[in-house]
Amino acid sequence: MRLLLIPILTLSLALASAQEGVDESAVVLRVGEAVITRAEFDQRFTVFVTNVAAQQGLPLNAETMPLLNTLRPIYLDQLVTEQALLREAQRRRFTVPAEYVEGQLAGIRANFASDEAYQEALARAGFANEALLATLISEASLLDQVITALQNELDIKGHHLQLWYDNNRAQLEQPAQACARHILVADEGTAHVLKAELQAGADFAALAQANSLDGGSAPQGGDLGCFPRGAMVAPFEEVAFNAPLDVVSAPVRSQFGYHLILPYNRTPAYLPPLSEVEARVRAAVEQEVLAALIRAYREGPGIEVFAERIAEEKVE
Repeated sequence: MRLLLIPILTLSLALASAQEGVDESAVVLRVGEAVITRAEFDQRFTVFVTNVAAQQGLPLNAETMPLLNTLRPIYLDQLVTEQALLREAQRRRFTVPAEYVEGQLAGIRANFASDEAYQEALARAGFANEALLATLISEASLLDQVITALQNELDIKGHHLQLWYDNNRAQLEQPAQACARHILVADEGTAHVLKAELQAGADFAALAQANSLDGGSAPQGGDLGCFPRGAMVAPFEEVAFNAPLDVVSAPVRSQFGYHLILPYNRTPAYLPPLSEVEARVRAAVEQEVLAALIRAYREGPGIEVFAERIAEEKVE
């Protein structure tokens, strides 16, 4: 099947359509002159929820649909953002070439042995027809163009970075860490025997490989690497952070058994200077500014949302 793509790829139809004589009671979302009706919302939501179900490994049936239908307000909120940004794409006169969408469709069709198999796959994915798929491909391209344009227009100054750094030090601070090896055994008697062997000069790593019940660290000679507070159970953490370095502890009991712990290094908490984390800070500032811009578009004039009109609709 080949569609006449030029009509559906004009931006006025890639956006929610401006409809004459539309039943006002059926309007779910209005963005300027363009509207999305309840029927159009349901078509899009079917695609969305089918994808969610597939990702979660859920069937679409009478038992799962009540749960999946609770996502309707979430999807409507997403749709408001998308349509607001598509209006900005229209204002900027962004377009999507028909050849691009046809190429995308052709690439999808090529995965199927026949048109019948392709149509069945579309239906399984929740698409009422190929036209809806083409529209969503076009909209996705327009959204990418808008987001890219907004990102390129951001003008982040050094003082913006410094302000974010000063206000978010807790996010940037590297916590104190301890590094330790351990040997885990089931009973205290075995722990004391191994401790005596270590005191007599046995190699810790060799004993860990031969005796430790911790399958994750035993092959590495019991080495757990370095970890922050809260990563280990309390009795283990107490020794790792406070006992003398390079000294094997007495047997330490936890819910896993008995540990012989060898702390070998500690590093204090450290706040890196801005120069070391500038790329991370810049990305965070840009993300926050971009999010604020997107909120401004979706809260702009001429956007009306009628959330109550989706509540009773069900996806079969």
